[in-house]
Amino acid sequence: MHSHISAHFYNYTRDFDSWDPLSYTATRFASEFGFQSYPTLRSLEAVIPRGEIERGLYSPVFDNRQHLESGEYHIKNLIDRYLVPYNTGSTWSWKRGLEIFAHLTQA
Repeated sequence: MHSHISAHFYNYTRDFDSWDPLSYTATRFASEFGFQSYPTLRSLEAVIPRGEIERGLYSPVFDNRQHLESGEYHIKNLIDRYLVPYNTGSTWSWKRGLEIFAHLTQA
């Protein structure tokens, strides 16, 4: 594998093993790496109306701020695959679930 000067690499497919460092192209400089993470619940509460926070991740506020189409879907897949393999997804639909989700995106 040869080294590049810089790289932008994105692969959100389910079959890509994003936790295997050998899956990535070798580079001398990475301008971005890892996965999108959410701010803490405390930070979210400072800018999002309480009623929307209570709806958890399924609030339209998050869809509006997400720049990648199906971005939350990809993040949830990574969490389900590597961190919480038996999650049904329903836990993200309330405030405490949002707090857990935000924490897991920072793992």
